[in-house]
Amino acid sequence: MTLRGTAAVLILALGAAPLARAEEPPLPGALLEGSRVRLFAPSVVAGPLIGTVVAQGDDFVVVDMPEQLRVRVPRSAIMRAELSTARRRHGGKGFLIGAVVLGSIVAATGRIVQGCPASDSSCYASRQEAFAVGAIIGGLTGASIGTRVHSERWRPVALDGVRLSLGVAPGAGAQLALSVPF
Repeated sequence: MTLRGTAAVLILALGAAPLARAEEPPLPGALLEGSRVRLFAPSVVAGPLIGTVVAQGDDFVVVDMPEQLRVRVPRSAIMRAELSTARRRHGGKGFLIGAVVLGSIVAATGRIVQGCPASDSSCYASRQEAFAVGAIIGGLTGASIGTRVHSERWRPVALDGVRLSLGVAPGAGAQLALSVPF
């Protein structure tokens, strides 16, 4: 397989990985204290409410948000709840993408000279050497960027009972939501 073919396969494999994940079934009901959650309660706040559950009662959940703000959310207002199952950085993915991209660029544009001495950094003895140099530099740069990129994986939490909520969304006006478990 050629260098371009290998690069194309790697790029396609990395791009298709998120599509291959199957939809995960909801986790059973309870939101445990200490869990990182994403709650959708349009009558309390527009948009998702992301934080850590610090307290709860039969009819409410208290969520500690990153801005040092605690919000008490009535259970009846929660339309959808999701539990964080993983927080990760993307250093490995960044390394791979950087290595393939910069390695390919340097291999395609680098000056190839037969008998290029190792001490001369302005030329390469072969395309493979040019690719390796570019891949090392690109990989380290990509890994550095990837470790600064964070993502979180969420799983839905099954809610009990029928829920009806009325809220105001910015730019959309009043919204009515009905949630029915089945």
